[in-house]
Amino acid sequence: MKLLFSVKERIRWPGGGVLLLIVFFSYCSFFRMGSLFLGGRSGAIPARLEIPLEYRGGMLFIKVRLGENPREYDFLLDTGAAFNVVSTRIARQLDLQPVTDSSISDATRSTEELTFVRVGELFLGGIPFRNTAAAVFDLDRSSRIRCYQIDGVLGMNLIRLVPYWRIDYSGEKLTLGRDRGILAGPAHRRMRIPFTRTIQRIPRIKVDLPGGVSCQCRVDLGSSGGWKADFGCWEEILENHPGISFIRGYGQQTEGALGPGEGDLVLARFDEITAGGQPLESLLFTFATRTYPSVGNRFFDRYILSFNWPGRELFLEVPPGSVSNPSTLEGYGFFFNAERDSGEIRISFLYAGSPAERAGLKVGDRILQINGESLEKLSPEEFCYWYFHADELLAGDPLRITIRREDSIKKLKIPRAILLE
Repeated sequence: MKLLFSVKERIRWPGGGVLLLIVFFSYCSFFRMGSLFLGGRSGAIPARLEIPLEYRGGMLFIKVRLGENPREYDFLLDTGAAFNVVSTRIARQLDLQPVTDSSISDATRSTEELTFVRVGELFLGGIPFRNTAAAVFDLDRSSRIRCYQIDGVLGMNLIRLVPYWRIDYSGEKLTLGRDRGILAGPAHRRMRIPFTRTIQRIPRIKVDLPGGVSCQCRVDLGSSGGWKADFGCWEEILENHPGISFIRGYGQQTEGALGPGEGDLVLARFDEITAGGQPLESLLFTFATRTYPSVGNRFFDRYILSFNWPGRELFLEVPPGSVSNPSTLEGYGFFFNAERDSGEIRISFLYAGSPAERAGLKVGDRILQINGESLEKLSPEEFCYWYFHADELLAGDPLRITIRREDSIKKLKIPRAILLE
């Protein structure tokens, strides 16, 4: 049964996503951390509980309370994170005491030693979760991550404690509980996809790509991107299936918890792949040099997404009124980011052969102005505004951009184009 539909995509950020806030552990490290992972407990779980969520900037946010503090915090829902995360700022405010340190790896394969604490009580929609472990992390360290104003992350050490979850992206509500009826939906409008789990309980879907290539993609709701795999898979696909439409890119691929990842990237369009044995039609798929295979919210947000954690299955339900269109990529072919120390806005990524590259833009060029809007001296708040309103900033055809390269200033006009179809 083919229920999936596709959309015309105007991807503002490369690498299959704006942000990947994934926290992984090596197998050796995780065995040492296993008791901490399994140590949390939940209070009474209702049969069914509906709570509001906020879907903004391609990420899912839920209000939680910590301990006896009446304040509500914005926590990111992240099935790609093994552990909860609390910001350094909140850990200090609540005087959370260190339990241990451990090395973690983020979505760009960068590593860092982090401190872990236990959170005495965390309340989600009134459900108490006691003694769950959390990594302490500076969630303001990246210019892009800072824009989300994240107080913390709900990871798999907590998510696994509630058996059934149903996420309605367009309705911005989360239903969870112990009633399997939460998963119910019209059989003719939904698809079942089984998953396996990593040792950290992160779900993985077996994906079969053209050319007989398969990979295990992590289901990562901490990513605003779509489907991703490593570059080695792409080279094998291209060798066995040379007629695929694709475009290459270079620069900062994506933003992980520990910073941006740089390198080569390929964005390909597939007429069909299979995920968990189910056919998916007309999809854009990213292949990058520094990444873990994953699928994020840019794919899932066109559905109502449900998880049966004990049964290791997820369901994709097509909302009423959804329209099917072939997947294409359009735009100018460049992306920008802010330097953390100087605040300067620079070209961070280019698609090869795109209008932006043909017009003369280069990675590292400092942007002074776009369509008459000055970007020369932006505060962090102003950068975040344009980060979330990039479509407004990048309106117009052609786009008029002024850049500085070394000691010279250049004014360019860049037409919008279909980059991949």
